[in-house]
Amino acid sequence: MVQSIKNLNQMSTSDKQVTKMIGITCVCGTLYGLIFEHAGFVISTIYLLSSILFMTNGKKIATNLIVSALFSIGIFIFSIHGFRYYFTLQHLNCFREDN
Repeated sequence: MVQSIKNLNQMSTSDKQVTKMIGITCVCGTLYGLIFEHAGFVISTIYLLSSILFMTNGKKIATNLIVSALFSIGIFIFSIHGFRYYFTLQHLNCFREDN
């Protein structure tokens, strides 16, 4: 990364754009890690996904926010109900007598 920053003037336009996107993703990921404990999973994941979608998908504000909100809330709901169901089945299977 340091070498690519030093050679920024010699890069093509697409290489400059990729380097910029990598840098922005690193900054967003760091901020995500810092706010995760305070803001919680849903809010911080909406922030991270929105920022990456805005970077790659352009200025489609409604689409980016809806996709990141639905994904974050969907994963949160699945983690509460889906894993509870899975672990309940695993727990019940350990009491079967044919084991």
